[in-house]
Amino acid sequence: MTIKYPKAIKVAEKVEEIIKDEFPMRSLADYTAQPNLEWLLNKVGSYFEYPIRNKFILGHSMIDNLGESTMINKNIEDPARKAFTQAHELGHHFLHPKLLRNNRKVNILDQNYKPEKNSVESEANCFAANLLMPDDVLYSVLYEKKSRKSIKELQCISYEALYYRIIDYLVDRVFIPKNMAIKLSKDYITSLPGLLNQCTLVRVWKKLRILNLNPNSCKQKEIETYNLNQINNYENIEDIQEKKEEIYDK
Repeated sequence: MTIKYPKAIKVAEKVEEIIKDEFPMRSLADYTAQPNLEWLLNKVGSYFEYPIRNKFILGHSMIDNLGESTMINKNIEDPARKAFTQAHELGHHFLHPKLLRNNRKVNILDQNYKPEKNSVESEANCFAANLLMPDDVLYSVLYEKKSRKSIKELQCISYEALYYRIIDYLVDRVFIPKNMAIKLSKDYITSLPGLLNQCTLVRVWKKLRILNLNPNSCKQKEIETYNLNQINNYENIEDIQEKKEEIYDK
């Protein structure tokens, strides 16, 4: 396994279950965390939005004498980016209480302030990605051959975040080599709507053996070999074009 932040994933799974219990859905493919993020942030503390001019500040959470609070930059226009920011900040509340206590000293209104990129921020990103697109939901939406557009609209996850979630899932859960996982994910994300059924990933998804969703006695090497054979039965992965169009819609 290559999972870098197992704690973030476990906590995201617990929050995911809260959402599923509080807001029932018809199927896993209907799951969406986005409408519930503000509700969850209000549960852990106070939540508000404020227009911050510093473009590097999308959100800020802290713990002070008044308790826990979260501020989201009101200038964020993209709903998917806002949802990811809210989920990211929620991750800080669950995973990094020490950081939140130190954050009260940070002046986010300083135009020269730029947040540091570190493992703590990466862990919060991991939490956000797994909360917005859990393993079982990702499996379901691809099993039902959902388009990238419908996934972005319902799960409110950007194409960029979905691209990396698919790669992580294929590598960590399906034991696909990373170079092949990258090509499969790019093939899905960059395919034109009318060509969705031509994607290797979508076409073989029902045939892939997913260990964490379908427990069995197979060893990892056996599952990896089986899945590689399923993919190669449809299309030589090396023939997938490196880039059909820009991965991210502007």
